[in-house]
Amino acid sequence: KVVEEKRTGKEIEFEMPRICPVRGAEAVREEGEAAVRCTGIECPAKQFRSILHFASREAMDIKGLGDSLAGKLVESGKVKSLTDIYKLELRDWLSLDKVQEKTALNIMAEIEASKQRPFENVLTALGIPDVGKSVAGLLVERFKSIDSLMAASEYEVASIEGVGAVIARSVCQFFKANIELILRLKELGFNLTAVSPAMSDSSDGVVDSVSETANPFFVNKTFVFTGTLSSMTRDEASAKAKARGGKIGSSISSKTDYLVAGDKAGSKLQKAEKLGIKILSEEEFLEQLD
Repeated sequence: KVVEEKRTGKEIEFEMPRICPVRGAEAVREEGEAAVRCTGIECPAKQFRSILHFASREAMDIKGLGDSLAGKLVESGKVKSLTDIYKLELRDWLSLDKVQEKTALNIMAEIEASKQRPFENVLTALGIPDVGKSVAGLLVERFKSIDSLMAASEYEVASIEGVGAVIARSVCQFFKANIELILRLKELGFNLTAVSPAMSDSSDGVVDSVSETANPFFVNKTFVFTGTLSSMTRDEASAKAKARGGKIGSSISSKTDYLVAGDKAGSKLQKAEKLGIKILSEEEFLEQLD
């Protein structure tokens, strides 16, 4: 809340900066967005955050590549593009301050292993505006491969339940501007299809999306999650629902079958109540999983 008794009369009204404090590039806020963004192409702060997002658990899940190493990579100038991480050799890592050989070898092994992360992790890692893990999952479920997704029109992307026009425009604009990045991912051997390379191909090349753990309660039902779950993360809960044949939505609509509401559920809960959508507590969700 506003703590009025702490006011002294010397307060200054806050104004959002119009330039980035790191390199002085213009900072802008696009119409309809809350965030003010630096427009600098080579802003080190943006590079730092891009590396952290790329290596995060929901994305490429590169263990060991945290704040310290990401900062050293940016300072060294060795990483201009995200794919540069995969080209670093042992001597590059050892040239960084306080990086020992054991640490370097471990992080190199993690980086190499990350190439086989699921396709939806790769999409999440790219940092496409408005595309988090749940939206990435919807895109992968619909288009199956990076080539199919890149060839899709805004209309086709927007027609996916839980995506919509704003995200569709963001996705299509991203791929138009980053064709070279996708080509580099292909050259490096990233997993850019919905089927993991570790899985054997079926006789007709089609893999059933419903696993052996399919549960009638979940099959072909759309689930949306909100709030904080105490027993698992929302991504873990989404994965469990999908493994049993369910579908995951990122927003509430008339096509949503169940809203799983954790602690401190927000506007999604209110909208679900207005639409008469069935609401499950975390305990009820866990019971259905079992």
